[in-house]
Amino acid sequence: MIFCTIFAEKTKTRTILPNNMKKNISYLSILQLLLLPFLLVILPFKAVFAQNSVLSNGNFVKIAISKTGIHKITFADLQTWGLNPASINPKNIRLYGNQGGMLPQANAAARPTDLQENAIMVVGEEDNIFNNDDYILFYAQDANKWEYNATTQLFEHEKNLYSDKNYYFITVSGNAGLRLQTQTSISGGTQNINTYDECIFHEVDKENLLALANENGSGREWYGELFNSSTASYDFTENLTGIAPNTDLVFTSMVASISSKNSNTNFSIKSGSQNIGNQLVNDTQLGRYNAQGTNKTDIFRINTNSLSNFATFPINYTFANNGNTAARGLLNYYRLQFKRNLALYDTQTNFRSIESLAMPIANFSIQNIDNNTGIWDISNPILPQKQIYFLAGN
Repeated sequence: MIFCTIFAEKTKTRTILPNNMKKNISYLSILQLLLLPFLLVILPFKAVFAQNSVLSNGNFVKIAISKTGIHKITFADLQTWGLNPASINPKNIRLYGNQGGMLPQANAAARPTDLQENAIMVVGEEDNIFNNDDYILFYAQDANKWEYNATTQLFEHEKNLYSDKNYYFITVSGNAGLRLQTQTSISGGTQNINTYDECIFHEVDKENLLALANENGSGREWYGELFNSSTASYDFTENLTGIAPNTDLVFTSMVASISSKNSNTNFSIKSGSQNIGNQLVNDTQLGRYNAQGTNKTDIFRINTNSLSNFATFPINYTFANNGNTAARGLLNYYRLQFKRNLALYDTQTNFRSIESLAMPIANFSIQNIDNNTGIWDISNPILPQKQIYFLAGN
């Protein structure tokens, strides 16, 4: 599956997170990408460990990433970090870091044995001087992880249990650094794709079941909002601007309930007056060595033609204890997946397309871009590529 990101390439962004990028320009782009078949080789895992970390020599600046996307480093940023940009040969700037997500629990599972160098773009490096208007662009992932489930055809998130940020390291000395390579478009596509699969999740870590059971707390699973007889409802808002009409909005919800008096509990989920779904959770036979609650995961599908208020899409969870005032409910997470019109939204758009998997060559038709827009293929997040595209229309 191809993963790409669109952003306004010429910008006056001053900090790590891009702001103030040019947007809302009515152009049409046809992007053609070749989808190669997956090659899977299964070998016994034998890690080859680095003798020394890449951080063992030289000076590095540690950068915290809280949101996946393309980030920018300016002359002023380097100064703020105590560096002298005027003395830097920009061709020697290097960035190290790994993909988002937790390390696997299994010791035998493959994982990087050190930080990997990432391909970056340094605008203005040709003269070997880092000038005031030069800047660095790089793609970085946050601490969480998304994976595609081919069986359900849904994307599933994994929230990092240990950190809210992923970290990258930049150095300005030593050998020449890896740079973004250009990827040309190819011909031969017969179908255009003008939507993509957008994914959003809400999950916070506040409550632990064993702590609620007065057992001091334990385990890796944490839950978010706590429902009880005094707080039975929570409201959330998501932005679904650009959602495609007459398609499915897939709403996945995982909740838990603690109820010990042979009474089931219920979570009602609504968007305004529109019912999204109900989750009936069985009671729990509580005891010191028994389960301390009951989990329930449900997937609801709603046709987008029945919904409204996409820019500020309201979500309400209401908990019913069915007369057991001691019962408590917990929201673990909710996740939305929906078709969104393919365009540049705000400062940048990360997009992926399940539909493209059935096509040997996919043509992506993108709105709201011009010749100052950048498109990167981030299918390999360590080695992204700058995608060549064609503008059509005026």
